[in-house]
Amino acid sequence: MDVKTLAVVGAGQMGAGIAQVAAQSGIDVILIDVAPDLVQKGLAGIRGQLDKAVGKGKLKGEIGMHFMNPVPVMQLVEIIRGTQTSDATYATTRALAERMGKITVLSKDMPGFIVNRILIPMLNEACFALQEGLASAEDIDTAMKLGTNVPMGPLALADFIGLDTCLSIAEVLHRGL
Repeated sequence: MDVKTLAVVGAGQMGAGIAQVAAQSGIDVILIDVAPDLVQKGLAGIRGQLDKAVGKGKLKGEIGMHFMNPVPVMQLVEIIRGTQTSDATYATTRALAERMGKITVLSKDMPGFIVNRILIPMLNEACFALQEGLASAEDIDTAMKLGTNVPMGPLALADFIGLDTCLSIAEVLHRGL
């Protein structure tokens, strides 16, 4: 099965990045946002597809793709299979991600998936270290950049992601684990 069209819900930084990468890979993209006409069009298409699946008594096409930010730069996509996801849907999704130039990993459908499950506690710990006066923000970031060979320290990364987004993910992890 070849993916020809991809609908992206949300035209923010992540959605726009996903749409960009898909379009650059030769995939037709429908970008949906809060604009009422776009939302209605997107919902109608989604409803139609779900109605067909429900009518057949199976939803074996459910699968998640978790892109990293910024989408055009980051290579990783986490693929999240549902409990009923078919092998064909998984193979198609993986091929789609690879067509976009991404490297995939497979995660169970659990809070945070792989990256955020590990990343958010690390960012949280960097905040605790700063709060407790262990070191300055600059020294924490420098230590982690040089000590773990990453391009950005945890406090700078938290700022880049957005502290509101970090908090939201931390709350999901807290509730779900």
